Amino acid sequence: MFDPDVIRAIRAHAEAEFPRESCGLVVGGAYLPMDNLAQDPESEFAMPPEALLRPGIQAVVHSHPAGPDCPSEADMAQQIASGLPWGIVTVCPDGEAEGPAAREPFFWGDGVPRPPLKGREFRHGVTDCYALCRDWHFQETGELLPDFPRPDEWWAHGGNLLLERFREAGFETVPLSEARRGDGLLFSIRLGRRDDVVNHCAVLLDHGMILHHLAGRLSRQEHLGGWRRFLRLAIRRRP
Repeated sequence: MFDPDVIRAIRAHAEAEFPRESCGLVVGGAYLPMDNLAQDPESEFAMPPEALLRPGIQAVVHSHPAGPDCPSEADMAQQIASGLPWGIVTVCPDGEAEGPAAREPFFWGDGVPRPPLKGREFRHGVTDCYALCRDWHFQETGELLPDFPRPDEWWAHGGNLLLERFREAGFETVPLSEARRGDGLLFSIRLGRRDDVVNHCAVLLDHGMILHHLAGRLSRQEHLGGWRRFLRLAIRRRP
């Protein structure tokens, strides 16, 4: 997404700031490091108040010392509120003489190029099951569904995000027997913790195929047959 020099500068700043979170902006094709003014800079970041008033901001970037390699719920909320692409670089603690090592940063947000629908790697909040359904809908209709901040494994901690938000995204339930191409499908995938919460979504395609994305797997098309026992609801975008 950005020039290799920008990526190198982001990684170098993250390594230099470790174990603090680094933060900065990509502006005019260059990385601009910022001071982290947070009270607890090892677990959060805060830029100077005037930072986001700069014209021409292309991305907001910060590091996650020692992970996780995905955005937090707070990261997602701030990204959505800003309307800007955000980037995160994960820094692995040093285990060798050369010190901490920053990984390749990843970027997300509606201004970031969308990866292909099939074969994408899973990253919570960036390329997960809801992101795939949202991207399919945009590709097919040109309409953006709302995005929702979500903590990782929300279903294991009392959350029921998909059931709580599908109406807010403009969907209504339809009988499973009447589901058709483009409808959303909601599943309860048993993960050894709770099997009563709807924790997975997919898009119904032609000929009984679904497009979906499970953690630890690449996004793919599969026949619904093997997943039917987990299926709970079909939903359709309201006209």
